[in-house]
Formats: sequence, structure tokens, C-alpha cells
Amino acid sequence: MTRDTPRTITTTLTLPVDIRARLDELKAQRARTSGRWPSSNALVLEALQALLEREFHPAS
Repeated sequence: MTRDTPRTITTTLTLPVDIRARLDELKAQRARTSGRWPSSNALVLEALQALLEREFHPAS
């Protein structure tokens, strides 16, 4: 397996009510702009990827 090969993990997240509410707002916003409802998993994954990018590749 190469370093760029995606790996699959399965996890369950329990989100605080305020974060869940924000996630629902973001889903509605994306649905209005794209016409499709994104999955919560997709949005959480996007946020995690952005966080990892900031942590491991900070802007100079």
C-alpha cells in the first residue's frame, strides 16, 4: 500500500448541541447553494481535513 492510498476508519462522534446546530445550518446553506443536501459525514471530513492541513502545513 502506498502512502497516498486512502484508508477506511469507522467511528462514532457525539457532538455537543451547539456544534450539531452549526452543522445543520451549514448543511442547509450548502443545500441552498448546490441544490443537494451534503451528508454530515462529508462536512465533518472536510472540517477535519482543513484542520489537519492547518496543523501540519501552516501558512508561512
